[in-house]
Amino acid sequence: MSSMRCTACGAPLADDAVICLNCGRVAGRRQPPKRPQPRNIQRPVQPRPQPRQTQNQTRPAGQPPRRPAPRTAQPAPRPVQRQPRPAQPRPQQTRPAPARVPRPVYAAPPPEVQAKEAQGKFKRNTGVKGKLRLAARGFAAALFITVIYIAGALIQTTRVRLSTYHFKSSMKMTYSSYGKAMDNYFEDGHWSANLFTRNCTYVGKNKHGEEYEMVFSAGVKVKLKSITIDGEPVDKDLIETKVMGMFI
Repeated sequence: MSSMRCTACGAPLADDAVICLNCGRVAGRRQPPKRPQPRNIQRPVQPRPQPRQTQNQTRPAGQPPRRPAPRTAQPAPRPVQRQPRPAQPRPQQTRPAPARVPRPVYAAPPPEVQAKEAQGKFKRNTGVKGKLRLAARGFAAALFITVIYIAGALIQTTRVRLSTYHFKSSMKMTYSSYGKAMDNYFEDGHWSANLFTRNCTYVGKNKHGEEYEMVFSAGVKVKLKSITIDGEPVDKDLIETKVMGMFI
């Protein structure tokens, strides 16, 4: 038997049928739907949940149901009073005592020094006499340095006084050095020298009452650096004119 059927009435058709013998229409063949074949799949069987048993279900027959006991209000808990802990004394940090440095042990002086000490030619600076001897040596050194400084200042001042200004003009001057010109031009004045800066300064007043301050550099060559009149510096272009008035 053929599995083909008519699409209009659903009657079975032969394999070579063109017209349906049941309804007389052109046979439109329709295949019956295929049933899905079951697959051998093993699924885990889950147990069914059992109904929950209540107190009424578990109580015996003829016994009335139990009523829940009424809830009683529980008293509030009392606050716990904590006692303060006693203050524990902090451990004192003790520093270790510094180690004492032993005093150096001086060796005995050589025999030559001991022989001089015995003869009185060599004396140690100990006691009051030794301190006085050290003070006298320091005073002598300071005096020596002062004398050298004063001698250097005098030499520096003498160099400036013996030097002259190199004028640009060929005019003949009356005086040939700073010392002679300044002694004649100024009524009162004094010199000062600084060996560290190599500067020599002259401060004085002329006949017109003007106060001059002249600064010289006494290095390898003597050179006039600046002139100040009554606290106002003179321009470099006018220095030669001011110096020329002293030398004429």
